[in-house]
Amino acid sequence: MSWRVLQANVCAGFYESGKSDAFEDKLSTIGDISNKTKWIVSKRYVQATIVIVLVTLAIAIPFFTRAFALTDVRNAGVFELDGNIVKDSGTALPTDWGALFDASGVTQPLPSGGLDAHWVNDGPHSVTDLTTFTTGSKDTLDIANNGWQCTPSNNITPKDDILHSYSFAVVAPSGPRAGDLLVYGGFERFANNGAGDLGLWLLQDPTVSCSSTKGAVSFTGAHVVGDILVVAEFSTGGSVTTLNMFQWVGISKTTPLGVMNITNTGGVDCTGAPDTANVCARSNTGPISTLPWSTQDKTSGPNTLATAEFFEVGIDLTGLFGSNAPCINRFIFDTRTSPSLTATLVDYAQGALVTCPTPSISTTVSSPTITLGGSVTDTATVGLTAGTVNGTINFKVYGPFAANTPTCTGTPAASFLGVPVGPGPSPQTATSGSFTPSASGYYFWTATYNPATPRNGNTISTPCGDTNETLLVIATTISTTVSSSTITFGGSVNDTATVTLNPSSAIVLGTVDFFVYGPVSTNTATCTSLAQSFPGISIGPGTGSATATSGSFTPTAPGYYFWTATYHPAGVANGNTISTTCGDTGETLLVSSIPKITAFSFTNSPTNNDPTLGTGTVTYSFTIHNFGTSAVTLSGSLTVDGTASTTCGTLTPSLTGYSLAAGTGATFSMTCTYSGTSGQTVSATIMANFTDQNNVTGAVSGSPTTYTFTIQKT
Repeated sequence: MSWRVLQANVCAGFYESGKSDAFEDKLSTIGDISNKTKWIVSKRYVQATIVIVLVTLAIAIPFFTRAFALTDVRNAGVFELDGNIVKDSGTALPTDWGALFDASGVTQPLPSGGLDAHWVNDGPHSVTDLTTFTTGSKDTLDIANNGWQCTPSNNITPKDDILHSYSFAVVAPSGPRAGDLLVYGGFERFANNGAGDLGLWLLQDPTVSCSSTKGAVSFTGAHVVGDILVVAEFSTGGSVTTLNMFQWVGISKTTPLGVMNITNTGGVDCTGAPDTANVCARSNTGPISTLPWSTQDKTSGPNTLATAEFFEVGIDLTGLFGSNAPCINRFIFDTRTSPSLTATLVDYAQGALVTCPTPSISTTVSSPTITLGGSVTDTATVGLTAGTVNGTINFKVYGPFAANTPTCTGTPAASFLGVPVGPGPSPQTATSGSFTPSASGYYFWTATYNPATPRNGNTISTPCGDTNETLLVIATTISTTVSSSTITFGGSVNDTATVTLNPSSAIVLGTVDFFVYGPVSTNTATCTSLAQSFPGISIGPGTGSATATSGSFTPTAPGYYFWTATYHPAGVANGNTISTTCGDTGETLLVSSIPKITAFSFTNSPTNNDPTLGTGTVTYSFTIHNFGTSAVTLSGSLTVDGTASTTCGTLTPSLTGYSLAAGTGATFSMTCTYSGTSGQTVSATIMANFTDQNNVTGAVSGSPTTYTFTIQKT
C-alpha cells in the first residue's frame, strides 16, 4: 500500500469517526488563519499520528510474536529454545547453553532434574577436521559393517562445517511436563551461505565413534533398534523449514532404509509449533554472541554467529514414547546435502549424552553374624544420578558354605523377589523378607534393582561377596563329662565342658556355668535341688572348640547326682548360649557309702594260737563297719580251704541278708578243724558285698581278703 493511499485512508477514517471535532475546535480558535493553512496543519497532524501508530506496531509485533511462540518444547519450562545461547531467565530453570558450560566447554553443575550435558569442539574451520564422513555415507546405512566411515578433510564446504555442538538431557522437575524426559541439542556452523541441512542422531550404543588422521576408517559400534534421528533444514533467514523424526528399526525388506517416520506429533519452528508438539527447533534470526566460549565464523567478528549459523532442537522423549523411551548414550550432529532422508553426509560432531540416570546400589545384611535359629533381613539402597527411583529389588541369598569364599551359584538358599523400591527421590531403600538359615556356615547375599522404566535407571546388581553382604551363621554344641561316674562317699569330682562351633573358624570365647543337683535315691534325672554351682568359669579363646573345668565337688551324702553346664558366649560371633540337659550322657555321678572290713583274726587250739601243728581247731572272726549314713545289706561268705584237710562250721551270723545299720559294725565268726603234714596250707578268704538303699551293689572295702598259714610240725 502506498503512503498516499494510507494517508487518505487514515484521514478518511479520522474525519469519519467524528474524532476530528476537537481538532476543528482548536483550529477555529486561531484568528484569521486561512483555510489553506488549516488544511496544511491538519495534514501534518494526521501524518504524525500515522508515524506514531507504525512505530508502535513495529515495537509491539515482535513481542506479540514471542508471546504466542513456544519458549520450550511442550512449554516444559526447562530450556530456553529462543534461538540464542545466552540464558535470559533469572531462575534456575529454564536454562540455556551459556549456563550449562564454561568458556572451555566444561559442564557446569546441572540444574534440578539435569541428567547429562556435553559440549563438543569440532573447529575451527582453518584446521584439518578429523571427523568428516567419507563420500557416500548416509543416515540410512547401518553403522556397522563399514556402513559409516570417517576421513580427515581440509576443504569442507563452509556452510556444512560444524564448529561446536552441545547436548543436554533432563527430567522436568516441575511444570506441565513434570517427570518427562527431555533432550536438547544445539550446534554452530561456520557460514550461512546456504540453507542449513542437518541430522541429529541419539544413539543407544555408547561405543559409536570414529576419528581418522589419514584415510577412511570405519565407525565403531552399531545401531540399536530404537535409535532416534532428527532431520532438519533451516533457511538463511533463520527459520526452521523442515523437521522430521525417525526411529531405527533395522534394515529389512519392509524397511529398506532402516528407519520409520515418527514425526506425527512434532512441530517445526518453535515460533509456530503447537504446545502439543513433542519436537520443535529454532535457528537464530539475527547475529548472536557465543560467549562464554570463543567462536569464529566466516564473516563475523570474534565470538559472534551471523544469522542462521546456530540451530537448537528440543525433544520430549516421554511425549513420544511414554515410559519406553530408549536409553541414549551418544549423540552425533551431522551436516548433509539436503533434508532428504537419503542425502549424503558431510561433517559431524560426536559426544556423549546419557539420558537414563546412572543407578547405584548398596546392601547391608541386618546382622553379619547370627547363631543357628536366628533370622536376618537384607536392605538395599538405590541411588540415581537424577530422576526418580522406582522399581523392584530381587534379593537372593546363597549358602551355606564352610569357608568365607564368596559363592553365588546354584539354587539360592532363599529368594525374595519383586520387593518394591520407591517411587521417590534418590536414594530409596527396600528390605527383604526375614531369612532363617537351616544350617550353619557362610551365606552370601545379592540384590538386583529392576527399574520400572529407563527413566528410573538401568538394571544393576551387587556382586557376590559385596561389602556388608556376608552372613555367618554359627552353630554351637556343648558336651560335658564328669571326671568319675562313681565315687565313694568322701571322694571328690569335677565336670568338664567342651564347646564346639561350626564353622570351625569361629572362636569360642565366654564363660561356662556348672551346676550339680542331688542327691536322689534313684537314677532318674532330676535337676531341682541344687547341691553346688560353679558359675563364670572362663572358656577360650579357642578356634572351633575349647574346654572349661568346674571346681572340685565333694558330695555331702551318697546317692545320684546330675550335672548341667551352660555356655555364655562373649558375643554373637562366639556362638549362642547353650546348655546341656539334665541327665545328659556322661553327666551322672553315683556316690556310694561302702562298708569296710575293719578286723580279721582267728584263735587256734590246742596250742595257744599256734596253727602250725599238724592238727588243730581254728576260729576265724572279722568285723565289717558301715561308715555311711544309711543302712546297707550284706552278702557273701567266708571260705576256708588249702592243701591241708579242713572242715568248717557255719558263719555266724550269716553275711547273706545281714542289714548293717549306718555308723555300726558287725562281727562274724566261723570255726574249722584241719589236719595235714608239714608244708601244707590252710587259707581263709572273706568275700563280702553290700547293697545300699539305692540298690547299688558293690564289694565291701577290703574284700576279698585272705589269711593263709602253713603247717610246720606234725
